[in-house]
Amino acid sequence: MSYFITGTTLLTDYFNTVGATANDVTPRNINNRPVTIASIEVTEVSGGTPNLTIACYDPINAITYYKRNLGAMTARQTIVYDEPFVLIKGWELRVTVSAGTCSVIVNYFSPNATGVRA
Repeated sequence: MSYFITGTTLLTDYFNTVGATANDVTPRNINNRPVTIASIEVTEVSGGTPNLTIACYDPINAITYYKRNLGAMTARQTIVYDEPFVLIKGWELRVTVSAGTCSVIVNYFSPNATGVRA
């Protein structure tokens, strides 16, 4: 599957996740608009072996939609989720690790971008 995104540049936000809480890693500058997430990179940095969950959360209906649910990580491993998807207006992108600390990099396109699936 391939995608063509036009009319914008790739933007990046950086986050650290700590412990077993759902960490909001929604891109900061989207002004409550839908945004296309290009990829999410999660790197374990504390030497542990946590379970990783990547999810979209709908706060209005309190429903979580999982991209990756409780997948095991090894120490110092990087997991890359690189299937583009649209984060709906008002929803949160969440990364949760069962223990320890991970760094998270979210690559996304400006909400002004247009896309076509080829």
